[in-house]
Amino acid sequence: MTSADLPEILTAALRAGASDVHIDPQPGGARIRFRVDGILRPAMEIGMMETRHLIRRIKLFGGMDQNAVERPQDGAGRFHFGGFEYDIRCAVTVARDYREAAVLRIFDPQIASLEALGFDLCERGFFSDWEKAGSGMLVVSGATGSGKTSTLYAVAAGLATPDRAVVTIEDPVERRLPGARQIDVGGMDGATFARAFRSVLRQDPDIILLGEIRDAESARAAVDAALSGHPVLTTLHAAGAEGILRRLQFSFGIDASSIAHTVRLCVAQRLVGRPCASCRGVAGPECEACGGTGIRGRTVVAEMMECSLRDGELRRDRSRSFEDSLAAKFR
Repeated sequence: MTSADLPEILTAALRAGASDVHIDPQPGGARIRFRVDGILRPAMEIGMMETRHLIRRIKLFGGMDQNAVERPQDGAGRFHFGGFEYDIRCAVTVARDYREAAVLRIFDPQIASLEALGFDLCERGFFSDWEKAGSGMLVVSGATGSGKTSTLYAVAAGLATPDRAVVTIEDPVERRLPGARQIDVGGMDGATFARAFRSVLRQDPDIILLGEIRDAESARAAVDAALSGHPVLTTLHAAGAEGILRRLQFSFGIDASSIAHTVRLCVAQRLVGRPCASCRGVAGPECEACGGTGIRGRTVVAEMMECSLRDGELRRDRSRSFEDSLAAKFR
């Protein structure tokens, strides 16, 4: 990378297969790093004037307030590369010495299938059974950057057939989902998740995707939609598949009966690196394929728990542990 201009940085990041670009202030300027296969790799260092110019360009690209320098801002834009249009989410915040830092998240324009994400035949069977049931909630959990949204979109893309009305409720809309009606709650004047859900339920949906359960209001809205008989897909930050149930009840105040009547599949996932075949386990700077990390590409490992309602109670029917998932993929 020879230039600190934004198009050059995004082009270099996409060529490297990066998921994120980090611009962090340091004495005399900033350090730019790319996250590739979950690992931050140094890209270049730039001076003070270049840093200020780059932050201004990011704000302009993301539709942010150029004059606001003391509060965090989020934005989004699109970038053309290799015949595709990539959605880029931008976050700018105040860092050290009241200077600004930025992170750009790059979203692949092509929605991957569950198989391409790394879910094996056994794990895909859980998703297939949930789809066949035709109702209830599918909740995906995991840390930030664990691929929750990619999993949600992979499932939704398979459901968005011409004979179904798929509606997404997001803040913001993460990426375009062909065949679905996508609602950006943040872009609606005075809108809340509850209001958006009430509006959506009047639009005759077959399947509803909620980007994330963030608070009691969005949790209640998702549960109410599922209680009305609609399949609901959503994500939630929780520790493990069982943690999803505990978080709904104890963090968001959803009563146990409502959880029992709605939650059908809990998925907790992580992304793990695949050993680089080119360096054969010997990482070092001489291995260009993986940048000397010993890792090339990532796959998902998942804890899965299938639930059902029997005799008025929530039953945990079928499950798969992280250990079983990991062992199946790295035998």
